[in-house]
Amino acid sequence: MNMDISNKELHRLLKSYLKRLDKMDKDRDQMMNKLKALSKAVKDINVDLDELFKVMDGGKITINFDDGFEDEDVKQLNSYIEKTKDDFSDDEYLSIIHSVVGEA
Repeated sequence: MNMDISNKELHRLLKSYLKRLDKMDKDRDQMMNKLKALSKAVKDINVDLDELFKVMDGGKITINFDDGFEDEDVKQLNSYIEKTKDDFSDDEYLSIIHSVVGEA
């Protein structure tokens, strides 16, 4: 196996490698920015959902998600959702249901 390599070839390979590293750094930075933005969006959505639930709740329903749902909690939440169903469009209603189930 011939391991001889000219300085020109070595310089070209090194330059190519450094260019690739720079691109990887840029890609990593871009991905980190996207992940930070996604994390912030999720936090904002959670805050918005909490506020929405408080507005819908009127301070009457208290559900502790740490210990799971009790049958009474599920029935109470279900009846409240059914009562407020007509206040939203179908898409909004399904989005709220999906959000509540996703948070649980």
